[in-house]
Amino acid sequence: MAAAFLLCGVAKPATAQTVFPNFPAVATESDSATPVRGVSLIDYHTTVFAHVLYEFYVDSTGRVAYGYSGDGSNFTGGSRAQDPNANYFYADTNAQTGDSAAAVASLVVGSDLYLAYIAANTHVLTVLKAVQIPGSYYYMYFQQVYQDPLPGISNTSAGMAYNSSTGDIYMITGTNRNSIINEAYTTHCVASTIDAAHCSAYDANMTTPTQPGLAFYHGTFYMVQKIDGGGTTIFVNKLDANGRFLSGGQISGSGTSFRSIGGFSMLAWNNELIFATVDRDNSNAVDIYASTDGTNWSGQTLTNRLTGSTPGLGLFNSGLTVAYRAHDTRYVTYALHSTP
Repeated sequence: MAAAFLLCGVAKPATAQTVFPNFPAVATESDSATPVRGVSLIDYHTTVFAHVLYEFYVDSTGRVAYGYSGDGSNFTGGSRAQDPNANYFYADTNAQTGDSAAAVASLVVGSDLYLAYIAANTHVLTVLKAVQIPGSYYYMYFQQVYQDPLPGISNTSAGMAYNSSTGDIYMITGTNRNSIINEAYTTHCVASTIDAAHCSAYDANMTTPTQPGLAFYHGTFYMVQKIDGGGTTIFVNKLDANGRFLSGGQISGSGTSFRSIGGFSMLAWNNELIFATVDRDNSNAVDIYASTDGTNWSGQTLTNRLTGSTPGLGLFNSGLTVAYRAHDTRYVTYALHSTP
């Protein structure tokens, strides 16, 4: 399927061919746990099995929680994240912040697994690091390794990305700093490490009202977001090496509405840049967007299952999984797994 869009002030490029992930017709209703809003997915090596696909979210009690899958489709779990002293981690679930602030972002850097969320007590970006429990199959302890030291609160959950070429880690959230609602702040961490000694936070020179999706693709740092100011238009931006705005604009094309009412998950897979979000015009359907050049986009709507939150994307067993909370009071996780 082909599509094209026009960036503000940039000439319209040639149309690129895009091949969508081959998702099955029916999603698997697999995790009976209770994700409140958005989920994230990450492939992580365990001490017992080579790889496990984890999903992270905030459960109905407000605690950071996780499930796991050995095949990319069927999730079990509902385990709440704890530190070695059995203390839980509580996220901000303030209804005013909508879908975004209750999501948990996840990122694997080498042998380290990091989670980013907005803490309930401080309302700022907080990062946990996982510690595999010796001899366990899927379970982990977590310890807090970073909390944003700047004044003001975060209005959205974080997008996370890792530049393997430089060892830099990035997290971006919308904040209320400098009297600007939804002002985006970048937390930039060096040497493949997230802690106070390696991280600094600063203005990203843009705004974002929802959780952004971040990814590196062919050496370029991309960010996808919903337009600020109450609209539903989707913007894709290019960022510089500091995670600050360089250029970008509204996307358009064929296949779906190119509008969103949720946050975003973004990654590179099968030589495509892909993001997932919640469709504005199809009663909470999941939308998958793909591009081979970061400029021309095509959209695909998954209408067989509806979502009540931002969907998560994850790579597993050479394929792609999208998982999301059901759009009803059951709060179960639906999952779809695709292979090239």
